[in-house]
Amino acid sequence: MPIKGLIMGATLYVTNPVIHPAALGILVGLEFIFSLGGLLRHNRARISFGPLNYIFNAPALHQIHHSMELHHRDKNFGANLSIFDWMFGTLYIPSKDESWRYGLNEEEVGATNPHVRLRDYYLEPLYYAAASLSKTFRGVGRLFRWNSRAVSPMSNK
Repeated sequence: MPIKGLIMGATLYVTNPVIHPAALGILVGLEFIFSLGGLLRHNRARISFGPLNYIFNAPALHQIHHSMELHHRDKNFGANLSIFDWMFGTLYIPSKDESWRYGLNEEEVGATNPHVRLRDYYLEPLYYAAASLSKTFRGVGRLFRWNSRAVSPMSNK
């Protein structure tokens, strides 16, 4: 969080804008609220906003995102708002008496851990995207009946 303050301070110093004190106070207040929300979302306090869970991401909802339970997989991606999870069908609201464990599940530890090295953690999304694009382009090639043996429509042969 301090890095945002340093960047904002340096930007304000260099640009020397005229800022109304009330606007600065509002920005500081919002940053405090968002930082407090981040701390609450990443601890074990199961705070819920009741019916507002469909709009705002309560700490209990975001904690589902870090659950090792398979039925919680790919749920509750929002940081501050859960309305997009609701719209796209990834919202999961836990019941009051529901419990879960945090971390990786049994299939992702030990020999089957997809992130044995730190570089695997950072490169996995790129490998996944490349594989997905490769399948997509192969599908497009089949659609137009092009493949690696076919002659390109641009060639003179």
